[in-house]
Amino acid sequence: MRTDSRTDILTHHIKKIDPLLYCEREVNGMICVYRDSKRVEYFEFDGQKYLHLKSVPNIILALTDNWSVRGNPVDWGIEPLIHRLQEIDCWNKGRTADDLIEDYEKMQESKDRARMNGHEAFLRDNRSVFKKAFNDINTSNLNVKERGI
Repeated sequence: MRTDSRTDILTHHIKKIDPLLYCEREVNGMICVYRDSKRVEYFEFDGQKYLHLKSVPNIILALTDNWSVRGNPVDWGIEPLIHRLQEIDCWNKGRTADDLIEDYEKMQESKDRARMNGHEAFLRDNRSVFKKAFNDINTSNLNVKERGI
């Protein structure tokens, strides 16, 4: 990984959004945006246990046509890059657990409605089949209390 004037300019501008972000040019010439994060590593030395805080780069996106490392390199300007970073940035959006739980519950309710609509549509489509199958059954003599109705 190496830097040049283009990556320096991009890094300067994206650090205004998040100071942990930076750009680097890969060996194949593609520019990628990384977030500098920390990881705790555990090791033993001479019978002593140590924890070490190590800086680890996490790739956020690549400057390609589909913003992934598998895309074709595109020389995006600063404004589209900043817009894309703000669009996908969950780190600094300030979303709380309540927001995430609310989104999850809405998704579950939507799935439940879709399932019920599917059952109802199935029963409506097959109404004539059920009607024909239960045509000979006389329910007028059944005790309502025994059926649980």
